[in-house]
Amino acid sequence: MNHTLLVRAAARWKVPRDLALAVLARDLRCIYCSRDFAAEMSGPRAGLASWEHIINDESIVTLENIALCCIGCNSSKGTKNLGDWLKSKYCQTRGIGPDTIAAVAAGLLNKVAAPAPHSLGYFASDGSAETTERQAPEAVLREAANDG
Repeated sequence: MNHTLLVRAAARWKVPRDLALAVLARDLRCIYCSRDFAAEMSGPRAGLASWEHIINDESIVTLENIALCCIGCNSSKGTKNLGDWLKSKYCQTRGIGPDTIAAVAAGLLNKVAAPAPHSLGYFASDGSAETTERQAPEAVLREAANDG
């Protein structure tokens, strides 16, 4: 695993160097499938390390939310909620589940549930949950019609 290239890549995701180094020291294999990262670009691309936001929110740049996973898992997960992704065929065929993922991901598993309908849920950088209520689209349209 080329640490210099990974630290450069982390900067593109606005991950500070000190945080990137801490994650590199912690995540020695994929946090999802436990695959050892390829040492260099000579093998399959899917085995290379890639930066992961466990909760898919680029503004949450903390040691608890930033991790390394293999390109294969990162590509499969994409922008899916972690809980939903763990139910996918990709995870099922590879034996990836809540009890097999790394502690850093398992610790956020209950925090990545889909927000309630008509609410916008997110997690602050301190890990606390916050919810902002919003109106259903129909209510917004009714208000706009009444204002006109």
